[in-house]
Amino acid sequence: MIDFNSGTWSPGSYAFWIFAAIAAVMLLAGLFGMIATRDKFEWGTVFTVGLMIAVFAGFAQYPFSEDFHKYYTVTGTVEDTNMRLVTTENEAYLVAVVTVDGNMFRIDDARGTTVEKGDSVNLRCKREFEWNSVPGWGCKWNAKAGK
Repeated sequence: MIDFNSGTWSPGSYAFWIFAAIAAVMLLAGLFGMIATRDKFEWGTVFTVGLMIAVFAGFAQYPFSEDFHKYYTVTGTVEDTNMRLVTTENEAYLVAVVTVDGNMFRIDDARGTTVEKGDSVNLRCKREFEWNSVPGWGCKWNAKAGK
C-alpha cells in the first residue's frame, strides 16, 4: 500500500527552494537597486542573474507534480519478484522489481535481491518520470519484515 500521507521531500526539492530564495533576493535587490540608484547596469545585472537562476530552478523541477519529488512509504506483501539486468556503456547490474498490491516497484539496493514472494516489505519510493513512457516507482530499501 502506498501511503500518500507519508511523503517527505527529496533533497533535490530542498535545493530548488534554496535557489528560489536566492533568486527572489537577487530579483528584489536588482529591482530596488535600479529604482533607487542611477547605476542601472550593475543592478540590472543582479536582476538578470536572479531571473536566470529562477528560470533554471523552475525547469529543474520538471515534471511539476509533487509525486515526482517526494518519497512515499510503501508497505505490503510481495506478490511477485523479478530481477532485471540493467546495462549502461560501462557497467551492468541487477535490480530487483517487486509487485506489491498490484504495483511494480524497482528497488535500487542490493538487499532487494533477497526479497521473495510472500515477504513483507517496507520501502521508501518516489515516482520517476520517463520520456515517452509510463512513469514508474524507484525505491530505496527501508526494511524487510519477513514472511
